[in-house]
Amino acid sequence: MTVTFSTVGVLKELSADERTRMMAEDREKFRRDMASRVDGARKEGREEGHKDILELLKSGKSPEEIIREYGEKRVTVTFLKNKTTENTEYNTEDTEERRSPS
Repeated sequence: MTVTFSTVGVLKELSADERTRMMAEDREKFRRDMASRVDGARKEGREEGHKDILELLKSGKSPEEIIREYGEKRVTVTFLKNKTTENTEYNTEDTEERRSPS
């Protein structure tokens, strides 16, 4: 959240009346809390959506099918597809290293 000089100036003017200042601070705190909740919900929704896309990719759906059928953004699906491929390659190499005799 960005506090502008005008907001600070208004709060200083209101500080002459303690009750008004406290009410203004409470409103501002409520506004910040609500913005934080909305941001948290958006992040949670994105994470849930990414899990769904990963499951679709693992089940064999192509990125093109996911984009067409579910309206997902190409950049998101491609990023998750690449991330899945990179993790699979890493895990495969890691497993092979453990199996090979030292």
